[in-house]
Amino acid sequence: AFMTDTVLIPTSGTWTAITEALNHNTGKVNDDLATKLTDAGITLQSEVASSNGNATINKPTGRVLLAAGVTSVTVTNSLVTADSNIFCTVMKVDAATIKNVVASAGQFIIYFGAGATGPSVPVAFMVVNPAA
Repeated sequence: AFMTDTVLIPTSGTWTAITEALNHNTGKVNDDLATKLTDAGITLQSEVASSNGNATINKPTGRVLLAAGVTSVTVTNSLVTADSNIFCTVMKVDAATIKNVVASAGQFIIYFGAGATGPSVPVAFMVVNPAA
């Protein structure tokens, strides 16, 4: 099934009034779209690294694997900018806890407060880019 939403654009008025109408309707469309995506079971593209350590994953979500004793991992990702919001979580009970995540053009680095006790600790991420 196709999703349809109607954005009401005034046929007269100032550009300010038209812009306000578009912004109002866009917020409503975004709220409706989020609900429709969930209801339709639509998921984001994802990839899981096949080995421990730094990885290249050019998808909005994914998992990297942290080796025992390691305190950082670099993810090369073409979707990432310096302004990207990167959300990460350790996916199993381990000494490795996320200290911070630093994004730059084309990559991000996940730093951990302690090395993994692992042998292979999965760490999930999600890249969210703010609207321009």
